[in-house]
Amino acid sequence: MLGLLFFLFSIYFFLRFKKDKKLFFAILNVIFLSLAAYIRPSYCLFSIFFFINFFREYFFGYKILIIFILNIVLSLPAFYYIFVLKVYFIHGHNLSFNLSDKVLIISTIIFFYFFPFLINIYKFNKINFLSKRSIYFFLFSIILYFYLIQYFSYDLNIAGGGIFLHLSYFLFNSDILFLLLSLISILVICFVLLIDLKVNYLLILIFFLLAPQAHIFHKYFDPIILICIVLLFKISIDKIFEKKYLSFLYFYFFSYYVVSLTNSLFIKF
Repeated sequence: MLGLLFFLFSIYFFLRFKKDKKLFFAILNVIFLSLAAYIRPSYCLFSIFFFINFFREYFFGYKILIIFILNIVLSLPAFYYIFVLKVYFIHGHNLSFNLSDKVLIISTIIFFYFFPFLINIYKFNKINFLSKRSIYFFLFSIILYFYLIQYFSYDLNIAGGGIFLHLSYFLFNSDILFLLLSLISILVICFVLLIDLKVNYLLILIFFLLAPQAHIFHKYFDPIILICIVLLFKISIDKIFEKKYLSFLYFYFFSYYVVSLTNSLFIKF
């Protein structure tokens, strides 16, 4: 929770930077993101997103050099910890290079968090689905999907897998529902990328890199994706703070936590 708090501070100062373009806010963003990353290492991936945004603003000026040096200095203890003390903290978690498992499972987790916002996103982000760019994107996504499902082999016995994979086996004793939802998930991600590829692809890429180990748990992305949807993604989400819409959001996520708790205590699917 402390790491999440520092991460929220880093986003706050990034948003202040986007508004005021002051180096001071960029420096505070780097400092607080570093604090967050030393508590939860996966937060360090967001430094890529922030630094590229700073670079787009400053290019090769002295200000981007200051930000670069600050990032290096603050990362030195981590390099010392890993390369000098040789404490390889990922070693015990079994790295996995099965891209099929990662892309399909993480896609469904991303879809889970985007789902309650989809109508709003579609309404306020107009995309020409008949343009060549859109058609190429969706065709590539479908081809990628049919390639990946051939190699999907996630073992639920090692734990993790996300709610949709567990639900699929609970209801149908197979991954058929999961595979259908994974196709929908990839298409939804494609839609989000089409809204603003320059910004959104970085965040999507970071989400796919958040779980390098074989175990892919839903909790790794909670509530990071939700925070990024409303604060960092380049999408228009209007009227989400209206009482009616907030009630729907509360109900959706509260239902998920009730199901998770019930499953943990009784069903265990």
